[in-house]
Amino acid sequence: MRAIAGLLLLLAGLGGLAAAPAAIHAVAPAQEPPAHADIVIRDFAFQPDVVHVARGGSVTWTHDDGPSHTVTGADRSFAQTLGPGQTFTLDAGTEDAFIDYYCAIHAYMRGRIVVGDGPPPPAVKVLRVPEDEPDLARALLIAAPETVIDVAAGQYLLDEPLAPAADGVTIRGRGAGPNDVRITPGRSGVTPGVLVDGVNDVSLEQLSLVSFAGNAVEVRAADGFSMRDVEVVAVDGGRRDGVRADVGVLLNDANGVGLLRVRIEDALVAGIDVADCDACAVALRDVALAGNSTGVRIGEGASVVASHVTIEGGDGGTIGVHVTAGPRRPARLEFTDSLVAAGRVGMWLASVRDSRIEGVTLTGHAVYGLGVAGGVVEGLTVRGLQLHGNAVDVGWDGAGTSTCFDLEAATTEATTTEATTEATTTEATTEAGAPAPAGPVATSDPPTLAATASCDAAAPFSPYWPIVTARLLAG
Repeated sequence: MRAIAGLLLLLAGLGGLAAAPAAIHAVAPAQEPPAHADIVIRDFAFQPDVVHVARGGSVTWTHDDGPSHTVTGADRSFAQTLGPGQTFTLDAGTEDAFIDYYCAIHAYMRGRIVVGDGPPPPAVKVLRVPEDEPDLARALLIAAPETVIDVAAGQYLLDEPLAPAADGVTIRGRGAGPNDVRITPGRSGVTPGVLVDGVNDVSLEQLSLVSFAGNAVEVRAADGFSMRDVEVVAVDGGRRDGVRADVGVLLNDANGVGLLRVRIEDALVAGIDVADCDACAVALRDVALAGNSTGVRIGEGASVVASHVTIEGGDGGTIGVHVTAGPRRPARLEFTDSLVAAGRVGMWLASVRDSRIEGVTLTGHAVYGLGVAGGVVEGLTVRGLQLHGNAVDVGWDGAGTSTCFDLEAATTEATTTEATTEATTTEATTEAGAPAPAGPVATSDPPTLAATASCDAAAPFSPYWPIVTARLLAG
């Protein structure tokens, strides 16, 4: 639920945090806490991860694990590396306090010491880079949940991926726009640039990721990830010889994702790759994709709703929107009020269900403006397309149920001759690398946009899921 709420705020274009989280209040123990506490490091965890000690008390960590670990204060006031059998003791101080710590080698290992009654921390913490923490990667390691990493304008070189270790972390550039905060590899081979792995509600705002090989941003098994006013580019300083990413943003089993005012250029594989997942939902609005081999690639089980998206093929651009899902788990797609231009194929849909394409301009494609083939279609409505300069405007293999192509033009005479079909089949197979429709096609020479199928009124397509996101994007 929290991920959906964050997504609504993101796509509504609201600034700031959705809401301040509740402050953490320590409950005083029923009896005076002990003067000393022991913590064992075992199975990549601090056991227990929260301990109480009296004011003036102490804590001892004992290493009972295989690899080395560190005990590092979140405020960097202490740090100790421990190997098997080694111990470390810390004096907790004489004031009520929370002492948060972590393992610098394995950032997901975290713990807390409550000294005395333990005063509540602030609801939202702002950690400034470079004023409070000179290193951006280290700032992420010590960031507690609901921390805003406020990054001053400038260029930041990474020797390792930016990897938030806590839920609710926001990395926000302090400049007037994305180009004021530029994050680049400090050495070759740093990939991905940003890795969000198993932590939720992480946000990137007002920054640029420049010249990352591999994946610029990779999200794994996380909910509520968002990007706002972010650029992922290969060029640096106006040059076009920078390093090109494989994928601009890779979403792997990520749900409740929202991208708003994001630009991605020159990715070798895909600008945005929504990998196979189980009922994940991704929303795109005001996204610009240029020069990517594929603009948006959508795998099995994914649900994508997109509005006001611009995709330009540029050098090497092949497919604007490519739904690769197979018949076992069709994807869901709502793609509206967008432009796809100058590639090989504007949109290629394999297996989709409960999907809608409306108000989209498909122009200048060497093979198809829109191709629907190679899978199972269970509910697809296409209407209000603007088709210009494509070798073949619309191609469909005739398979599927509840399929409606509502294509209007000055003339309704379909051009579906055997020669036309054979020619476009050969071209599509050779140049697009995808199976070509075997059924009727409507060509743009002469410029006719005749319906390739009649609407099946007996089995109308069901509303797009998730309906909340769809309604939001409609506004």
